[in-house]
Amino acid sequence: MASLLILEDSQVQLTRLKNDIGTKYPDLNIYPSRSIEEAQLFLEEFDDIEMFLLDVFLPDGNGIDFLCDVKTILPEAQAVVMSASPTRESKEHAENLGVLNYFQKPIDISVLLDELAKVLGPPATSEKSSNGKSDSFKASLGGLSTVDIIQLKCLARATQVIAFVRDSGAFGKIHFQRGEIVHAECSDGKSGLEAFNEIVSWKGGRVEESQETIAEPTIHSGWESLLMDAVRMIDEGTI
Repeated sequence: MASLLILEDSQVQLTRLKNDIGTKYPDLNIYPSRSIEEAQLFLEEFDDIEMFLLDVFLPDGNGIDFLCDVKTILPEAQAVVMSASPTRESKEHAENLGVLNYFQKPIDISVLLDELAKVLGPPATSEKSSNGKSDSFKASLGGLSTVDIIQLKCLARATQVIAFVRDSGAFGKIHFQRGEIVHAECSDGKSGLEAFNEIVSWKGGRVEESQETIAEPTIHSGWESLLMDAVRMIDEGTI
């Protein structure tokens, strides 16, 4: 089974990359690391990693320097490098190590997947539903919270409806329009901001994409302030 190590110090970006790549390559072993120290532990434990996705500037060092160590241990491994502030020197260093590409952040996930496909092969084809459309994703929340999912969708400037389903069967839906939260509703009849705050407080269950049309806006605040207010109320025990 193919393996990929992602080295990215931002938890939000790391989670987004892991989810986006994992959706396209469901059988891929993905090792997420937020520091060179964590990445080195994976490298010591798994000696068959085929692909590396590496940030350059990290709290405990440089991702390209780490790649030098990788090439010593796994000379056939391939890598893609990314940086919010690429320099000529770091690009030349990366090219000398034979990287597939050096991206400036933010990365276009479709372009990144094209690079990964050179090593991992083409991504899995989405299954079709009975009406001919691709089935929407369905996943357990696992280690992610509702806040993580919402934040990722906002950062991706998504336009879609995401449903959060609790183990009890209760559900709530959040409507995104170009990355902003415009509407929310719960199966208990709540809607708008009240429904949004309730959904944010939920733990566990699963999340899935809905094909329904985006509703007319009932929420008009920016997504960052909405999440901050909801998290504060959770901490205070008011929701």
